[in-house]
Amino acid sequence: MSLFKKRKPVVLTEGNALVETIYEICTFLLFTGYFLFYDNRGLQLAFVCIGLAGTLLLFLSKVRTSRMKIPINTIWYLLFFVLAELSALWAHSPEDAAISYLRLMMVLLVIGFGITLYVDTTAQAERLIKVFVFSAFVFSAVQFFFTPLDDLLNGFFGSAVGDNNTNNYGYIVSVCTIITVYFAYVKNQKSYYFFALFFIVCCFLSSSRKSLIITFVGVFLLVLFSSSKKNRFFHIFIGLLFAVIFVILMFEDEFLYNIIGNRFDSMLKFLISGYNPKETSMSLRAYFIEFAKILLREKPLLGHGFANFLTIIASEGDLDMGYTTHNNYWEILADLGVVGFITYYWFYLFISIKLIIKMLKEKDNTIIPLALALIISQFAVEYGLITMASFYPQIVMSLIYVCTYASNSQRKFHYSPTKM
Repeated sequence: MSLFKKRKPVVLTEGNALVETIYEICTFLLFTGYFLFYDNRGLQLAFVCIGLAGTLLLFLSKVRTSRMKIPINTIWYLLFFVLAELSALWAHSPEDAAISYLRLMMVLLVIGFGITLYVDTTAQAERLIKVFVFSAFVFSAVQFFFTPLDDLLNGFFGSAVGDNNTNNYGYIVSVCTIITVYFAYVKNQKSYYFFALFFIVCCFLSSSRKSLIITFVGVFLLVLFSSSKKNRFFHIFIGLLFAVIFVILMFEDEFLYNIIGNRFDSMLKFLISGYNPKETSMSLRAYFIEFAKILLREKPLLGHGFANFLTIIASEGDLDMGYTTHNNYWEILADLGVVGFITYYWFYLFISIKLIIKMLKEKDNTIIPLALALIISQFAVEYGLITMASFYPQIVMSLIYVCTYASNSQRKFHYSPTKM
């Protein structure tokens, strides 16, 4: 794999290749260990510390050669983090607002900052994206190894090791599918078609409907935006043809229907009739959103406090236990009101606009279509997934952000170098 290709050494003023390699290894261990040991907080913390140590080493290396600036993604998440903590002053449950995601959000601040420190060039951005993909490949392979054969087709692949939520796992492999198609199709690194196929199978086995939809939409957008590919409209047509064939087989073939087709069938019946006794998942989510709307009307400006939707619905709702809304938009509106919603989503709009402008100006910059496809997919994902304090979605947001400034030049610091 090109992930491990030897790079040419660079002089001190252009960065430290050894330090960057150590950072890549530490980041790989963080991504992999965080997932595999999700149910073992002690081991998970150890891998988080490895990732933080790599970021610290990179930071110290950069301090020697650069005038440090706080990147926009760090400012964005810091503002949201501060608002979330301040909401304890008016929250329904101050303890939940202040404590629930405190450590995780602090880690995300540091890791996002480290990703920004690392990336100056498009080559570096692609290299770090490959670290993310290779990590996902490793823990997916581990899932295959430890998942009993009888459970492999039960629709919950991805939870055998680490006891992870299959929706979160489906999100990871859908993102990796889009990325690997980018390397295979746009960058002509044909070996990545194998990884793309592997991640599609993983996504399929997870039975996550939104992940399959996002995979298809993301790949479609990637090909559509890749103007450097002359036959992309023909490829889109072929892709749509295969997608139609797959959908038909998904409903007609018993094997495919039992894994994922029945879930889409149940969803369609719910959307058409508004009720389906078998579709408890969508019924609950509709209830959550309606409850969130009530909370928003009660406190539209600042909401009921960060991480308080779960507490309130557990105490006042018609359920025996608390749930999130499974919708990032309504969860933020219920917890932090309109102020929190704007504080969070201005960054998404900023990235989207900047990517569109850059795509129009730099037609030779092939990584921009990937970033644009991912950010649009992120908008869609968040209608069914909570991402504001979730590890992997925030890592992906940092990877998308660095694509907005990564240079095609051989070596160009994002931070201004100091005089030696």
